[in-house]
Amino acid sequence: MGIRGEVRLVTALVVAAFFSAPRAADADKNAFFRSLNDKPVAEFRDLVAVVHMLARNVHEEKPFEELRAELVVEGVLPTDWAYKPESPVTRGMAAYGVCGALASVKDGEHGIGGGLTMRIFGNSERYATRECLHLGILMPGAQSRYVRGGELLGILARAQAYRKTGKAVTLQMDEEETLPGGQAPVVPAERMQPGVPR
Repeated sequence: MGIRGEVRLVTALVVAAFFSAPRAADADKNAFFRSLNDKPVAEFRDLVAVVHMLARNVHEEKPFEELRAELVVEGVLPTDWAYKPESPVTRGMAAYGVCGALASVKDGEHGIGGGLTMRIFGNSERYATRECLHLGILMPGAQSRYVRGGELLGILARAQAYRKTGKAVTLQMDEEETLPGGQAPVVPAERMQPGVPR
């Protein structure tokens, strides 16, 4: 192999290394997901980032205030939410953000129109929670309960699945997984599958 062959080989290796190396944006997104997953309670800044990601279908590293301002201007989040970035997130807040983000979906993907009450009175934490429960985006539980970081990631994953398929996310259970009296147990989020009947 001559010098030209070695130059070609080195060039090919450099190009291959460049295209196979993880991008800085991917590393930032992965770091965000890892840190959020480890949080015992998700913070408002996390919710804003997740809702922004859901509304835009892309992860952008921007300051909290800038992300929040964009979501308020687009009508995804209400103007009267003056929570501090470190404020804990409730299930109602998460549902409101998800419904707001999915209501703004365009380009042939599936959004949330809400039920009759939501269409008449607009989005609220109560009706957004009910809508997200109906669609399988939220697991059953109290609207005022705080959301863990990993739970917020699960909500994001199920909302993105709904956005792509337009189908309610339902539980798939084995036949032997029933409680006495025939009641079905709550299935962990990692066993959730979109479009599978209950």
